[in-house]
Parts: sequence; C-alpha cells; structure tokens
Amino acid sequence: MLCDVMLGRKLSLSEVIDHRDDFLLLKDVFGRAVMEPLEFYEQQCEANGLIVEHSRSISAETLSTFDRWHDNALQNRATVSEMIGDEACKQFSDSCYVLRNFWESAVLGYGIISALKADSV
Repeated sequence: MLCDVMLGRKLSLSEVIDHRDDFLLLKDVFGRAVMEPLEFYEQQCEANGLIVEHSRSISAETLSTFDRWHDNALQNRATVSEMIGDEACKQFSDSCYVLRNFWESAVLGYGIISALKADSV
C-alpha cells in the first residue's frame, strides 16, 4: 500500500519558473521532495513483480486538509509561534494556500495504490 503526495501533471519550464517561489516555500516548510505521477508508481510496482490491485487519485477527498491545517495553525498561533517562531508559523500558513492552489490546478495531488505479490494472487 502506498499513499502519498504525487505529481498531478508534468510542468513546463515556464510553469516551474512561474511557481518558483511557491516551490521554495514548500521546500522550506516541508523539506526537499521529489514527486512523480501516480502512473510512475504503478509502473514501478509492475516492474518489480507486483500486481496493481487498486490505484487512484484521492486529491478531491484530501483537498480540505489544507483548510484544516491553516485553521488549526491560526487557532493555536501562540503555541505554534512559541514552538517554531513567528516566521515559520507564517510560512506554514502560506504553504497551506500554495498546496490548496496546487491541488485545485492538478499540479500536485494525493494518490493511493495497493499492489500484491504476483505469487499471492
């Protein structure tokens, strides 16, 4: 079973440049990441002898996560700021908007894949 943030679609160079600040913000808040589309993970499963049983995007079902993260950070701003500082708290809040936008424009999303060993089918 694999569930994770995945690349929703390949970006053109001009889109990457346009979203440069957004990507840098996400790197600062969450760390460096490499994401691939859902199909990449399906191919990796099959190339390694697994049979993909189920695979789909659950981006629509996870979109509200960012509103909840943002609201929770605001409701607990004093505690969060005390723990990570005012600037990091603001960056986290801003990252929620970036992620929401990326989900809505299918730049990023959330995928789920379940696969079985070929000999267990």
